[in-house]
Amino acid sequence: MSALEQEPVEDLYVSEQAWKAIQGAYDLHVHVAPDIVQRRIDDLDLAKECLTHGLKGFVLKSHYFPTVERAKVVTKAVPGISVFGSITLNHTVGGLSPLVLDVAGRSGNRVVWMPTVDADNEKSARDPAPGRKLPFWAAIQRELVARGFAPDPITVLNADGSIKKEVRLCLEIIAEYDMVLATGHLSRHEIFALVAEAREVGVKRMVVTHALFPAEDLTVSEQVQLSQMGAYIEHCYTTFHTGKASWQSLFESIRAVGPERCVLSTDLGQANPMVSGHKLLPRAQVFNDSTVLNNSPCWLTSAFSAGVSPSYWMMGSCRTRSRSMDSTSHPLLWIHAPEHLTDPRGVPGTPSHHRLWG
Repeated sequence: MSALEQEPVEDLYVSEQAWKAIQGAYDLHVHVAPDIVQRRIDDLDLAKECLTHGLKGFVLKSHYFPTVERAKVVTKAVPGISVFGSITLNHTVGGLSPLVLDVAGRSGNRVVWMPTVDADNEKSARDPAPGRKLPFWAAIQRELVARGFAPDPITVLNADGSIKKEVRLCLEIIAEYDMVLATGHLSRHEIFALVAEAREVGVKRMVVTHALFPAEDLTVSEQVQLSQMGAYIEHCYTTFHTGKASWQSLFESIRAVGPERCVLSTDLGQANPMVSGHKLLPRAQVFNDSTVLNNSPCWLTSAFSAGVSPSYWMMGSCRTRSRSMDSTSHPLLWIHAPEHLTDPRGVPGTPSHHRLWG
């Protein structure tokens, strides 16, 4: 079995290159306190951990509440860290609500996730087969249903497979405020229809959320097709660490799609000690030691190299390139190969400028 097919070992030597890979990195998918479920760390402590280890910031995700106000407060409270707010279009914020989304855009919201815990595609998780573990969020959803509080699950499609009117309005608002569209926990059919519609209405930045997670389980060819439609393909650490998909499938996906169209993030913050910081750096080393793309080190090492803190789940996903900053712009996020790594096209020190964010 090759090194790429194995779970990276805990005692793997971690090079200076792997440590460097986390510098200036962001995580675009983290869950922290305050939340309605227990989390391992809160906004402020996470920001301080990031600052300690040379990371630049993160995007706050909540299944239940908008986070833009929290993000602004944390950014001011911890100088040197940039935190960005998001909204997930579940029932607790009004679902597929253009009104709520417009207000979010006016307030500086950066990322919009389509439905997650309320997605129609998550029916099997809310009512799992015998013997299947119930996700922590699914228990909450079942309690709400039992009390008669929860409306029907959400889909972005009409019965004929077309995009719903309110979804198109939401996409138009995302384009208007230049926010980032993330596909949440939608099904593959919904994802393809959504990305096509978003592209038509002028959404500039699209991310396919944890593409290899079981709820989506997109094939390599589907990921390639979506990337060709203009979307970035996200892969989250938890998907592979928990065995929901193999590490080999991750590497195969990155090779096929191209690292310049991939984003690595963590999706961490769970209260259970599923991973400790010292176990993340070896994953970065495996990327550096592997031939993920044409015998060149994969530049997307930072998500698996970032777990260097006792809080168990530090991050790093996109690399940044500094540029002037004013009230409407920020150095987040120019995706590029760090100067100390080899560019995916094989040219040392040559950035790959694929602009995902504003």
